[in-house]
Amino acid sequence: MRIIFILGFFLLSTFVGLTQSKNYLKANFYFGIQEYTLAKPLLEKSIKQKGNKFYLGNIYFQLGECDRIANDSINRLYYLEAIDFTKRNYACGFDKQSVIKRLKLLAMCYYYLEDYEMALSWMKKYLKVRPEDCEVERLFLKLLENMDGKPHDSNGQ
Repeated sequence: MRIIFILGFFLLSTFVGLTQSKNYLKANFYFGIQEYTLAKPLLEKSIKQKGNKFYLGNIYFQLGECDRIANDSINRLYYLEAIDFTKRNYACGFDKQSVIKRLKLLAMCYYYLEDYEMALSWMKKYLKVRPEDCEVERLFLKLLENMDGKPHDSNGQ
C-alpha cells in the first residue's frame, strides 16, 4: 500500500510539473521557429509558473531576445533578470551542457547590456569549453579589438 501511495504521489507531482511548464514548452517551440510575437506572451505567463523556477534565467533572456529581434529594442530589465536568476542557479543540479549554455547566456546578456568587460569575461569561460562556437568567437574578437584597437586571435592574444 505504501509503495502505491509513493508511486501515485510521484506520478501526480510529475504530471503537475508538466502542466505548469506547458506555456514554457510552447514558448520554446515558437522561439525556436523565430515566431517571437507568439513566444513572448507565453514566456510572460511562464514567469509566474512554479514549475519553471530553474528556467527563469532562460525565460528572461528569451523575453529580452524577443524584444531585441522583433522590435529592434533592448529591454535592459529582461537581461538583468536573466543574469540574476542564471547566476543564482549557475551550477545548481544541472548537467554539464546546461552549465555551458548558462555561460553563453551570461556572456550574451552582458554584451547586449553593453557591459563589455563582463561580456568578455564570460565569453572567455564559454570559449574554453566551446571553442568551436564561431558566433561567440567573432563577438569576442570584435570586442577585444574595439576595446584596444588591436586585432586579436581566438586566445585573446
